[in-house]
Amino acid sequence: MRIGFDFQQTYLGAASPSFALTKSSVLSALKIAALALSIGLVATIPVAFAYGNNTQWQVGLSGTCKVAAYCAGIGLPPGTTGGFWGWCAFGGSSGSSAPGTTGTSGDCQITAYIDVPGSHATNPYHISQDITGWTIVTSPGPASICNLYPANTPCFFVTAATVEFQGPGAPGPTGVVLPSGCSTDVSADVGNPACDTGISAVAGHTSLHPAPGVELNIQVSAIGH
Repeated sequence: MRIGFDFQQTYLGAASPSFALTKSSVLSALKIAALALSIGLVATIPVAFAYGNNTQWQVGLSGTCKVAAYCAGIGLPPGTTGGFWGWCAFGGSSGSSAPGTTGTSGDCQITAYIDVPGSHATNPYHISQDITGWTIVTSPGPASICNLYPANTPCFFVTAATVEFQGPGAPGPTGVVLPSGCSTDVSADVGNPACDTGISAVAGHTSLHPAPGVELNIQVSAIGH
């Protein structure tokens, strides 16, 4: 199984025309690789502190890509490796996991790095996504990140959000709140990892090893609401 897709350069929403953000650079933070931070550590953070009081779903995720040739195929700059770790939360819904369920609140906090082999990761960056709309979908399109899972697996799809970058390795301006470009037209946003999260709406643990040195772990928990 290959994680990643071919992306064209795109603007995120109405960001300044002088700043073009590639989908692949966001993908490298959200979906490809990282120095393994244990999902167990993420799961031990008190729910009310880390996720907010109206959260219905909490997600811990981490990944690592240690093979430069493979990493280049999933969006990292040629000759580099990288990784990410973090968490997401979704709320403001009926609590159902059925396709078509919508929610009005969410949050993703992801830390990532891109590393030139032989050097240390000196360029980490952080992505903060404030989600104000999301829906659960199945099979949104052939290029969907949700295709990591078996057919018809329900997945979270962001329909409204803003994104902010921090840190020396950020793929865009830091400390600036940018529109994510996500909309309620799910078909238009398939493959954009700011919207097409690749997170299943099924409680449990997913561990993917598509190639030696490449790993993705996602832990999804449904909590009281």
